[in-house]
Amino acid sequence: MTVSGPVLRAADRRVVHGFFWWLALIVAGGLVLRVGYVWHEQSRLVGGDGFAYHQQASALVDGKGFINPLNGQRSALHPPLWALLLALVALLHGTSWLDQQLFASAIGALTVGLVGVAGRRVAGDRAGLIAAGLAAIYAGLWVYERALLSEVLLLALIAATIALAYAFRDRPTTIKVVALAVLGTLMALTRSEQALVVPMLLVPLIVGARSPETGMRIAGRQRVIWGALGMILIIVLLMPWTLYTNSWLGRPVVLSDGFDNASRAANCDQAYWGRNTGSYDNSCNVGPDGATRARDYALDHIGRVPIVILAREGRVWGFWAPLQQVQHDSGWQRTTPAVNRLGLFEYWALVPLAALGVVVLRRRRVAVYPLLVFVLVAALAAAVTFGETRYRATAEVPIVVLAAVALDALIGRLTRHRTVIRRAPDAPLPAP
Repeated sequence: MTVSGPVLRAADRRVVHGFFWWLALIVAGGLVLRVGYVWHEQSRLVGGDGFAYHQQASALVDGKGFINPLNGQRSALHPPLWALLLALVALLHGTSWLDQQLFASAIGALTVGLVGVAGRRVAGDRAGLIAAGLAAIYAGLWVYERALLSEVLLLALIAATIALAYAFRDRPTTIKVVALAVLGTLMALTRSEQALVVPMLLVPLIVGARSPETGMRIAGRQRVIWGALGMILIIVLLMPWTLYTNSWLGRPVVLSDGFDNASRAANCDQAYWGRNTGSYDNSCNVGPDGATRARDYALDHIGRVPIVILAREGRVWGFWAPLQQVQHDSGWQRTTPAVNRLGLFEYWALVPLAALGVVVLRRRRVAVYPLLVFVLVAALAAAVTFGETRYRATAEVPIVVLAAVALDALIGRLTRHRTVIRRAPDAPLPAP
């Protein structure tokens, strides 16, 4: 049986006294780093979707509803949650770019704490503190806050979902099903591809739910009730946005209608050949019926599609033209290229550790799918749209947690090795 949390050996779950005090200290350090970066870069303009979210928040405060900032027309270009949060900040007289960037930095610091809690749930106190420390300094997390991108909120929600998923595996309850359904819906209302998380994570959790006392499967009737409750709650939470968009678009939009634009910009000559293979070109995004035209283009060039998908995944995961992708990212985000390069180098250092973390958890018989499901969602999103580092944000929290698991295991092994030598310096080491 694959298990988690409480049944791990004590040696694999190093208890740290004053865990939350140490975590608070790390969170404070993460906040100082984020605020310092935002403050230092406040003279730089914000571009791309960050500009759109800021303008959307102002439009909401002015009573104009959801609009496309480029043409002023009503639009559901993005899911609503991040723009609504920025609008709330604007209502509280936080209308400047810096005000909203500082708000984003506060959410980023919250993410650091949630990553620490998630790491603690997965592998114990020490792993949680290591995960929080990595999250505090990893540029792949804090680069989005100055850029005012919705990934700021998404990262916090993902960390909370991972912690809750492992808590549910340890002791499944109805209230945790409700909380997971709420978090899944909030993620989808932040980034539309996160709608995939609900069936890919919640359903396996419910199907595999076991009693913590007996280790036996929860009764089928109870699991059916949990599944139905989760689906009903998700539908109820999505309904207001769907009905609202239908009232002025004349057609229901479940989350956003931006897929047409993305698919058209990613399926044209400029994105299939040359230096920008696997990326996108907004000059291709002209005319109506973007999704249909993109599909037709892909079918007409079906022999090229595997290479393009490989390039898309390579841009997301840092193995296809990574330095060129850094230039692309810093260009549309209006970010200092050195920051994006730092994020890339840190990511390259974390990936082998994360792979080792998977091995460690499997050897401890701890389930890894609550972490890997977010990696799969990132890969699917890139495959059907285009390659961009931003899509990797979905996988960044699991990568950090898994890297922390590996570092914790390495520290534990080194500590035990030194203890053996210190206690019996002349005795032979035990066989592994």
